Amino acid sequence: LQRWSSGYFVATTLAYGIGLIMANIAVYVMKMGQPALLYLVPMCLGTVTGLGWKKGELREIWKGPRELEVGARIVTNVNNAIYASQVNRRRRQQQAQRQERMDGEVEIPPVPDANMT
Repeated sequence: LQRWSSGYFVATTLAYGIGLIMANIAVYVMKMGQPALLYLVPMCLGTVTGLGWKKGELREIWKGPRELEVGARIVTNVNNAIYASQVNRRRRQQQAQRQERMDGEVEIPPVPDANMT
């Protein structure tokens, strides 16, 4: 039981249940429909934020675990390498096309001037 209660799941599930009860009470008291998220979101976010602050894990909750930061850097580096490779390939193709056009051009000798003959 200690393992289950030490995380965020049980506390957040209880907070969700309490928020749902609050939403139903509001519907009963006001005799009209209420947006359930008005009660659920503050209960769940408040619980996660409070537990994270108490455990000293608020930064990790906000930014995500360090492993994801490292993974994101790796993915970014790989994407940059792929992009650079594609750019270089395009440049080489463009240079080859320019070279083919230049090689394909036949030099036309100048036409002699009619007055010189």
